Amino acid sequence: MKIGLLITNHGKHSDDKLGFAFADDVIQIAADMTGQDALDGRRLSNQIADAAAKRFRELADREHKGIDDNGHDHLASSLEADATTVDAIYGDSVSLGQASSIKSWFDKPEVLANIRQAAEKWTRNAQHMHRDWFARHGKVGHGADLKDAPGHDPDHEHVRRWKALHDAPTPDAYRQALHEHATALAQAG
Repeated sequence: MKIGLLITNHGKHSDDKLGFAFADDVIQIAADMTGQDALDGRRLSNQIADAAAKRFRELADREHKGIDDNGHDHLASSLEADATTVDAIYGDSVSLGQASSIKSWFDKPEVLANIRQAAEKWTRNAQHMHRDWFARHGKVGHGADLKDAPGHDPDHEHVRRWKALHDAPTPDAYRQALHEHATALAQAG
C-alpha cells in the first residue's frame, strides 16, 4: 500500500504539486532501481507531471469561472471528475509513455486502466479542493496565490450543506448531509 500526503504553505495545492502527485501514481520507481531505467522512469514521470500540471491549471480556471458565473450554486454541481480534464491528462500521459523508452508498458490494458483511474482520482481531488477553499474560506486562486471571492456568504445554504457533508462526524450525519446535497442537486437540475 502506498500512502501519500501533500503538504502546502497555508494555501491550496499548486497545479505543479497536483501534477507530481498524479505522476507518482502512474510512474513508480523502485527504491533499488538504478541505471538507465531509473533515469528514464524519472524523466518520464517529470514529463507527465508537467503535462498534468497544465491540465490542472486549466481545471482550476474552469472551477474559478464556475464560481464567478454561478457563485454558491457551483458548490451544488456534480463532483464527478471533469471528463475534459480526465481525457486530456490520460491522453497526454499515454502519448508521453508511448514515446518513451518504456513504451511497451503503455500497451497493457491494466496500465492504461491505472492511468485513467489516477486521472479521475486527482481530477476529483482538484475540483474538491477548489470548491472547498471557496466554501470554507471564500478564496479562489492557484496554489498560495489566493484572493477573496466577491460575494462569498459563509451562511449561504450551499456553503452550509458543503460543510455538513464534508465535516460529518458520524456515518448517519454523513448520510443525512449527502441526502440533503443530492436533494439540492435534483432541485437545481
